[in-house]
Amino acid sequence: MRQRLLTWPRLVPVGQEVTLEPSEAKHGLWVLRLKEGAAVTLASPWGLAPAVVLRADRKNLVLTLRLTGAFVVDDFKGPTLVLPLIRPSRFDWAVEKAVELGARQLWPLMTARVRSTDPSDHKLSRWRRLAEEARKQCARSTPLTIEDILDWPGFLAQAAAFTGPRLVLSPQGGSWPVLEAEPLILIGPEGGLADQELAAASALGFIPISLGPRILRVETAALAALAQWAVLSQLNS
Repeated sequence: MRQRLLTWPRLVPVGQEVTLEPSEAKHGLWVLRLKEGAAVTLASPWGLAPAVVLRADRKNLVLTLRLTGAFVVDDFKGPTLVLPLIRPSRFDWAVEKAVELGARQLWPLMTARVRSTDPSDHKLSRWRRLAEEARKQCARSTPLTIEDILDWPGFLAQAAAFTGPRLVLSPQGGSWPVLEAEPLILIGPEGGLADQELAAASALGFIPISLGPRILRVETAALAALAQWAVLSQLNS
């Protein structure tokens, strides 16, 4: 049976009753068609917890649950994806798929060749909402952390503090190295990273890797990299 997930933003103890926000109640009542006594799973930043429906009122959009177990998070590990800003609909799609394919963090990035000049809070809130919806769809216990939009100097500062291996996708790159930890994966924008950006990344120890002979769209390259990482991590485990 398919797991039915709902979002709850706070940590609560076993046995406590919670009444969901109207938007989440609507999803539970009209999409999942929950009724009293139904078993569901609550997804929070602290993991997943089992719950049971106590009240399901479609007319007034009231959905009340009681936790029947504690929040549990698995030992989740995944790469950090650095994704340049691209067309909004394509970035939205990449966010959803990054959740499904196991990215742990996502750093939105402004580079010299990025066309978008709107690093707004509205975008961030939309991406985080999409990530949470994707998390419910794939029954993932931990949320995808989406950082604030970074400019290039800010990215370099964060990358310098990153303790794992650093990779950058490049048509001239080699094959994947053996990784001892989850990597930071940098994707260039349409047209690629500028020469000075590539030089700065190289100075920080970024290793160029190739995904094959074809030139991929930004979002395709990002998801192909995540998929390859997932396969390699399973083979090396």
